[in-house]
Amino acid sequence: MNKKTLNILHWPTSYPDPSRNENYSAIFVQEHILSTKNLVNNRVLFISPNGTKKKNKWHEQITTIENEIPVTRFYFNRSLNLTFLNLYIRLVLLLYFLELIVIKRFYPSIIHIHFHQSFFLAKLYSKLFKIPIVITEHWSAFLGWPDIGVARYKNAAQSFNYANRILPVSLKIQKGITTYTGAVIDYKSIVIPNAVNTEVFKYESTLQTNKDYKNLIFVGRNAEEKDIPTLLQGVALTKKYGIKCKLHLVGDGDYYNIKELINKHQLQDEVFLHGQQDKLAINKLLNQCDLLLLTSTIENSPCVIGEAHCCGVPVVASNVGGISELIMEGDMFDPKNPKQLSEKIIEQLNKPINKEQLSRVAAQRFGYKSVGQQLYQIYKEVCAE
Repeated sequence: MNKKTLNILHWPTSYPDPSRNENYSAIFVQEHILSTKNLVNNRVLFISPNGTKKKNKWHEQITTIENEIPVTRFYFNRSLNLTFLNLYIRLVLLLYFLELIVIKRFYPSIIHIHFHQSFFLAKLYSKLFKIPIVITEHWSAFLGWPDIGVARYKNAAQSFNYANRILPVSLKIQKGITTYTGAVIDYKSIVIPNAVNTEVFKYESTLQTNKDYKNLIFVGRNAEEKDIPTLLQGVALTKKYGIKCKLHLVGDGDYYNIKELINKHQLQDEVFLHGQQDKLAINKLLNQCDLLLLTSTIENSPCVIGEAHCCGVPVVASNVGGISELIMEGDMFDPKNPKQLSEKIIEQLNKPINKEQLSRVAAQRFGYKSVGQQLYQIYKEVCAE
C-alpha cells in the first residue's frame, strides 16, 4: 500500500479540548496521531464527558481542523435517562459513520482506539462496517492503580481479545494487561512508546548557560501520586551536602501545601514555581537545566522523559511503572526514598554528559519519524490480513 491510502479513524477516551480549557488532556494521544500525519489520512472522533453547554439540547456535534487533522467532538446531555442516552449515542454515531463513509468518502481502514474504554462503543461499528480495531493502551490501571475491580478487568479483556493489535506504551502495561485481565495478547501486542515532537523538544546550544549552580527541573501535575514532598526532601538533602542547585517546578495544581514544604525545608531561594507552561516554554526550561527529576509513586510511560532526553537532559526518576524502559541517560531510585534520590542527583550532576549526542539518539527513538513509521507498519499489516 502506498502512503496516504490508509484512512485511520482515531477514537480516544481522552483528548485535548481547547474549547473546554483542556488543552493538555491526554496530549500524548495527540502526539501519537501527529506522528503519522504525513503517512496516513487521520480523523479523530471524541465523545466528550463534559456534557452539552445548552441543557435543552440532547447533543452537540463540533468539527474543527486541528494540526491539519479533522477532529469531531460529540457532547451529550448527561441529564438524559441513562438507558435512553446509551441508545441515543449509538444512533447518533451510526449517522456519523454513514455521513463519514457516504458523504465525506472517508471509509476507515482501521479504527484506532486510544485507551480501551472506547471499544465498547466502537465494536458495533467495527462489526457493521467490517473495520479492524487497533488499541493503544496507556492506563495505569494495568499497573494496579487505580484498582478498578475484577468485573471491569473482565470487561477490558473483551476489548483486548477482540482487537487486531494491542499497542501498549510500555512493556509493564503489556504484562499488566495479561496479569489483570487474562487476555491472550502476546501474539498481537507490540510496545510503541509515546512520541515526542522534536521540532519543539530539541537541544539548543544558544539556551545553554554558564553558572555556578545546577538547575534541576520537575514537570508534572501537583498530584499525590507525583510525590512532590519526596522531591523537596531530596533537594533539601542535596543542598545540605553542599551542592548549589535550583529546582524549577512546572505544572498545574494547587501549590499551597508545596509552599509550606518549601518553607519547612528552607528552600525559599532554591525553588521556583512556574505553573502550567506550553511546550515551547518547557523546551526552553529543559535546555537551561542539568537534570530532570521525577518522584512518582505510580507511572506508566511519562512523555517528559523522552522530551527531556531530546533536549539533551538526563533523568533521575523513581523506579516505578515503565520508567526503566525509557531512561537512556540517568538513574533511578526507590520511590519515597529522599536520601537515595539525593545521592542519585549528586552522582548524575558529577557525571560528564554530551547533551548534543543524547538529544540526537533520543530523537531517533522517540521522534515522530520513528514512532510514526512503527504505527504505519502496523496499520499496513492489519489491513493486509
